[in-house]
Amino acid sequence: MELPKAIHRFLARRRGDTRGRVTLRYRQLYILPTAQGWLFAVLLFTLWLAATNYRLNLGFALTFLLTGIALVAMHHCYRNLAGVTVVPADASPTWAGETAYFPLSLENAARKRRVAIAADAGHGVVTIDVLPDDTAVLHVPVTAGRRGRLHPGRVRIESRQPTGLFRTWSWLEPAVEAVVYPRPEAPAPALPENAPGAASGVRGTAAGDDDFQGLRGYRPGDPVQRIAWKATTAAELQVKVFAGSPGAERWLDWQATAGLGTEARLQRLAAWVETADRSGARYGLRLPTVVIPPGEGPVHRHRCLEALAVFPA
Repeated sequence: MELPKAIHRFLARRRGDTRGRVTLRYRQLYILPTAQGWLFAVLLFTLWLAATNYRLNLGFALTFLLTGIALVAMHHCYRNLAGVTVVPADASPTWAGETAYFPLSLENAARKRRVAIAADAGHGVVTIDVLPDDTAVLHVPVTAGRRGRLHPGRVRIESRQPTGLFRTWSWLEPAVEAVVYPRPEAPAPALPENAPGAASGVRGTAAGDDDFQGLRGYRPGDPVQRIAWKATTAAELQVKVFAGSPGAERWLDWQATAGLGTEARLQRLAAWVETADRSGARYGLRLPTVVIPPGEGPVHRHRCLEALAVFPA
């Protein structure tokens, strides 16, 4: 067990820091024949042995020709990946049990096309071509088994072009993550009453959905459902404003899920966040570890779901 760990530490030191932007050079790259490459080598040895045994000049010529082609293929396989700059980025949030896709930007500063560059984090291989003096993005899939912060782990980036006889690869350990929300309970019960919010002295003073009052300019965080598309001009988006009534704000409280296990409570709160967000209501989240004041819009939704995702087990 100690020998594989020592080899891994040696190779990690040789590769250097691969957590962020990295340009693949000879220190980061490895190359070996593929299964087809080893079979091709056996074929070459057999041809050479037959040519030697039977003194066939044409056999020697064919053997040396195929050997030269294999050496050129090895050189081009290495060059297809050497010099590519890899820039990792955080993945978009996802739900537990689904797949997160981590973007890897591949920058090609050379005047040649990079063909069929593949990446794999152990959950599926994705492949892309990169044009000369261009950038392409690979979205590496990683299965989100449970809620929390998901890291892709070790990512293998490789090339088998142009013949498939050789494989050039490198290992990256990007310091990126994705937030994995708890999967919402389905079907979820109706939103709780506002008694907890009223007890805390928080009243609904913001816009509700009772009576239409008029229009105002769009503000960051306004829900899409309230945009007045017919009244919107090229200069400014218009948003519908409704008169709020006392107690219009919703509080999604941890205590309202009493009797359930921790994960089940988080799943129910996640379902309530989704329901409140779709309705366009203002809502707040109260957990034992954090209290998020009432708000609305995609930023507020992400803040609430992220708090549920990182809640201590």
